[in-house]
Amino acid sequence: MAFFFALSFALVVGHGNKLVRATFYNPPYNPSACFGNSKINGVMIAAAGSDLFKKSVCGKKFSVKCVGKSHACKTNKPIVVTFVDMCPGCGGSNIDLSREAFGSIAHRSAGVIDVEIHPL
Repeated sequence: MAFFFALSFALVVGHGNKLVRATFYNPPYNPSACFGNSKINGVMIAAAGSDLFKKSVCGKKFSVKCVGKSHACKTNKPIVVTFVDMCPGCGGSNIDLSREAFGSIAHRSAGVIDVEIHPL
């Protein structure tokens, strides 16, 4: 179990890509677990599942690319998001994208998509 956790940490925080599930959440985006009531700049943001959040992703930028079913994805080009919050309901290393970030890579009607994330 400890080996799996260490490997998972290396894949996300190191230089590798990681396949996770993404959902989306609606504004307001404040307060956030990372920045409290401070104003968050921009809307290309994300909330991290508990395992990912424990890896100190607050304020870090990640590339996010939709790799799920073709009818769910709008594009195969990645976007860049900044982690600003924790998503207790996401579980593990899954993520919750802002409504705007999700909508730029996938049809919101899909609700849940597979994405590849990579730290920048």
